[in-house]
Amino acid sequence: MKAKKLYLTAIAATAAAVASGCSGAKTTEENKVTWYVPALINGDGEQAVMDKVNSLLKEKYDLALELIGIDSGNFSSKLQVMNAGGEEYDLAFTAHWQNNYFSNVNNGVFYEITEDDLKTYAPKTYNYLSPDTWDAIKIDGKIYAVPNWQVQPRASAFFAPEEFLQATGTDIESIN
Repeated sequence: MKAKKLYLTAIAATAAAVASGCSGAKTTEENKVTWYVPALINGDGEQAVMDKVNSLLKEKYDLALELIGIDSGNFSSKLQVMNAGGEEYDLAFTAHWQNNYFSNVNNGVFYEITEDDLKTYAPKTYNYLSPDTWDAIKIDGKIYAVPNWQVQPRASAFFAPEEFLQATGTDIESIN
């Protein structure tokens, strides 16, 4: 249950961040952003979270978010049918294993997101991710998605048991 609530909180936070970069985005209905995710959204608390997210989005951006969850097993096939039929939506999860990013770009499903647009409408997001990360998702030099930072690995720390440090006489404050 905690994991589910954490997931919903992450969705809410991501929605707010995405909305900050969507001020000029085309929406399927005026001031409504539809977002497809590979998850079932039907448990306790989801509606309360979405009500709060939409309250914040309405106040700050005059937007409403419709988060549409599809079970992971059917997500790719459902989006593939929607894409083939030309059905419009604003946002969708994409990766190489779900709603294939490369196929969608090659089939003209996704719109290009220019670096100028990212710098203008989502400068914090653009600057937070390294140039290497942006380069990694480019296809023919163009960007069609915003990477999910949570899966970016980092090795920026050193871990050692306290007993090891004591046994070797290592002063933690002297490590640079």
